[in-house]
Amino acid sequence: MIYRTLIYLGLVASACSWVPALAAPAGRVVYVDAAAGALGDGTSWAVAYTDLQDALDDVELAGDCTADSACEIWVAAGTYFPSRRTNPSDPKSASFKLMNNIGIYGGFAGWETERHQRNVDLNETVFFGDHNLDDDPTLEPLSNCCIERPD
Repeated sequence: MIYRTLIYLGLVASACSWVPALAAPAGRVVYVDAAAGALGDGTSWAVAYTDLQDALDDVELAGDCTADSACEIWVAAGTYFPSRRTNPSDPKSASFKLMNNIGIYGGFAGWETERHQRNVDLNETVFFGDHNLDDDPTLEPLSNCCIERPD
């Protein structure tokens, strides 16, 4: 199921029923920062992924995020657009596919070493599905973004 809405990550992440509200990461943390340099591998802020989808693909392929060892994706301030299409010929089918046992948290500046150091008010993190930046969310609130919930 694909949910289309504008998501302010950090304000929503722990409130969404399909994103686990983890007390502390038992598994690994993967880092995403739209302003980071290219070719990052997500293992730290210094080499963060620039695309949230890369981080989601990483944890899915690794298969190391379990109920006993949940993972977290920490996302620095910025606006993130989905790049994975469920229908390759339809740009509006792009979505972020969430997975079980992975918490996604925004509100980071890009230096934090613990989740409680983030500031979601100061470091706004947004998932946004309007690739052309031409939609009016007040007129078409379901045209924006981009969350595909796990079954």
